[in-house]
Amino acid sequence: LALWAAPSGYIAERLSEKYDIPFAVWALGSDINSWAQLPIVGKIIVKVLKNAHRLYADGYELAVKVKALAGKECQFIPSYHAIEIDAVRPEIPAKGFVCVGRVEKSKGVFDLLEAFRIFVKRHSDYRLDYIGTGRAETQLKKMIEEYNLSNSVASHGYLPRCEINELLVNSTAAVIPSHADSLPLTFGEAMQAGVPVICSDVGDMPYFVDRYKAGYHYPAGDVGALAEKMEEILAGAAQCAANCQAALSELDICNSVRAIRGWLETIAQAIETKECSHADA
Repeated sequence: LALWAAPSGYIAERLSEKYDIPFAVWALGSDINSWAQLPIVGKIIVKVLKNAHRLYADGYELAVKVKALAGKECQFIPSYHAIEIDAVRPEIPAKGFVCVGRVEKSKGVFDLLEAFRIFVKRHSDYRLDYIGTGRAETQLKKMIEEYNLSNSVASHGYLPRCEINELLVNSTAAVIPSHADSLPLTFGEAMQAGVPVICSDVGDMPYFVDRYKAGYHYPAGDVGALAEKMEEILAGAAQCAANCQAALSELDICNSVRAIRGWLETIAQAIETKECSHADA
């Protein structure tokens, strides 16, 4: 099983040809949304997808894209990892928002800062915490200082998982302002923590938010709309938080395990049949 169509999918394809064994590809977003659009790499990815014996994607929308490129079915299985959360979300959480993930312009970190700048004018007692590292970290910290928001906004960089969980469960909502994504791990982490999300309308996040009423979404890159959703969730956070658990039934890692186990069992049966045929010959 190759995670991403490239480069691991390409390597898996070569090994499959050499040793006559089947291989599967699990598309995880960037391989299809970015790399597949490149002239040379894109052709390689399409070839890998067409030759794969089984295709998976970590988002429904992504699965449709993979199917279009490969000309065959692609199954959704979530990229999800369980996190141990010792703290229980308080009935009245702290007044603040949390953004967990890579600090990159493409992840919408500057959009969020601009939106919070609007929001905090009406709610001066709220905080915004960025957790993560990235190329835009220095610029983000510089802008926080320039906007005189150092007392209400912090860019923490890397934090241990236990500290991330503590900030997460005590927040009003987790914000995922990405410009391009499928179904980021941070979405599943928020659902496990029972924390509602405000997310951009990219990938499968709007689907889960709407289906399970676990938060709000807005047009990616629209700072004003993001500020409005931050305002709206103040009244709806408790109900959204109560709905988070239901989303886990669809995001459960067990779904991924069952799907891949089924494929491996199919391979084992095929190999056994092949060996029996050789023995009979």
